[in-house]
Amino acid sequence: MAGLSSGGDYAYPLGARGKGVAGVCILNPRTFCILDLAAVESADSAPPTTPVAEVPRALRGMAERGIDTLLAVSRNDPSVTNVDSHAADAMRALADVPGFRRVDFGSAESHLHADRGPRAADEVAMEHLLDRY
Repeated sequence: MAGLSSGGDYAYPLGARGKGVAGVCILNPRTFCILDLAAVESADSAPPTTPVAEVPRALRGMAERGIDTLLAVSRNDPSVTNVDSHAADAMRALADVPGFRRVDFGSAESHLHADRGPRAADEVAMEHLLDRY
């Protein structure tokens, strides 16, 4: 299962459910299905109305159930910044979870530029898949 931007929002819960999923590549998810878009895109540190602690818990659960989990994100992307700022310890702890890999690349807008983002995201996903399969 793989998805870029809003497609990453679909890949994320499908991977979390885990039924028949061997691996999930979540590329620059728009909101991690946190439907409080205003909070995700807010420049202040106000907590979102949906608990973001569920994001690292779900990612950990995927990897621990044997689902090969890749999270590839643009640095300073609002959705990742939101989760990282409100669940920092849990997101950092994912680095030690076998079966989970996080790759940070480019700028927040890089996935929108045909000359940088999609190619970078595609390369990260392809490298990840080739290393494993």
